[in-house]
Parts: sequence; structure tokens; C-alpha cells
Amino acid sequence: MASLPTRDALYYGGLLYWAISDHLEEQAARSADAVALRLPSIGAFAQSYEVSYFFGIPRSGFVAGQVTDVKAARIGLTVRNAEDRTRMSLHIGSTGSMAESAIW
Repeated sequence: MASLPTRDALYYGGLLYWAISDHLEEQAARSADAVALRLPSIGAFAQSYEVSYFFGIPRSGFVAGQVTDVKAARIGLTVRNAEDRTRMSLHIGSTGSMAESAIW
């Protein structure tokens, strides 16, 4: 992603996160004969930029890394029994955490 402008890299990073998250939630719901729906959620996608100075004058800069911080990924979940609900909730939470680190 080094050749993309920052705004595009962040846009596609966010888009990829939500696509992966939605896909994995759908697969988990399908495996338990349930229905999952993402509710309004919020996440931050950022890049830090490091600047090198030469006698106080900015000389060069580079992207130091990307950060994904999903504050709230809310899911509506309908299942047939309580055991499946607990199992699916843990699975969906784990895959959401995995997707945060996998997109970059």
C-alpha cells in the first residue's frame, strides 16, 4: 500500500476490515443455523507519519505504521438456543479482533 495516497489507503483499510468482519460473521451464523446482522458500529483507521529534520528543516518523511481501533462492532444475533449464542458471540468477537490486525 506504499504507493497509495494516505486517504485511499485508510479508506480501503476500513472497507476491507468491515468486509472481512461481515463475511466471517455470516459464516459463523450459517454454521449455527442463525442470523447475524451488523448494527451501527464505529472504528478508527489511522497512519502515523514520521518526519526527519536537517538543522530544523523537514527533509524527508515516511509512514511509520497503520493503526486500526474498532471501538464498537455491534451485532444483532438470532439463534435457536443459548449454547449456540454463547459460542457464536465468542467466535464473532475473536474474528473481529483478528480482522483488526489482518488488514494491514
